[in-house]
Amino acid sequence: MQAIEAGADFVIGSRYVQGGSIPAEWALWRRLNCATATSSRANVAGMRSVRDCTAGFRAIRASLLREIDLGALRVQGYAFQIALLHEVLLRGARVVEVPVEFIDRSAGVSKLGLGDIAEFGLNVWWLRLRNSATFGKFLLVGASGVVVNLGAFSLLLAAGVDKFVASPLAIETSVVTNFLINNYWTSANARVPTRCA
Repeated sequence: MQAIEAGADFVIGSRYVQGGSIPAEWALWRRLNCATATSSRANVAGMRSVRDCTAGFRAIRASLLREIDLGALRVQGYAFQIALLHEVLLRGARVVEVPVEFIDRSAGVSKLGLGDIAEFGLNVWWLRLRNSATFGKFLLVGASGVVVNLGAFSLLLAAGVDKFVASPLAIETSVVTNFLINNYWTSANARVPTRCA
């Protein structure tokens, strides 16, 4: 609340900023789940400035919420957290993360299911591709990956490399080039404006 009073529009109790933490006893699958969600929002949805976009411990200025058509966020489950954050960043809201020590629940069980995880993944891609220009770039990069793959494969075969070695090398080459082009060209317009502190 102090951050809101100091001028922030959207405050996140963050596990991943300096001073924040997650339980040391978390199972590997849970750590991987969080790491995947964090990487997805950064590399796919273009929200690199926010360290903990899936945290549910938030304070949001009411006037900001009134400006947003919540029904238009196209989500039903836990994915609303990233969809709402994306929307406020598009509006130029000032987002602040404050460190929290995250602890496990002392009663009950998680309601997060496979459907929620699938919706989260689909929503991250929807946020990335909803801009038609971004979608067009994404398609072009995908097509260029085929060209890179076939070109690298042909060059490796011409250089005398065995086809069973040339094939995975060509695939890896196209994966790396697609990633780099998407990251520095496709994502350039997909990243949302940030005013994080």
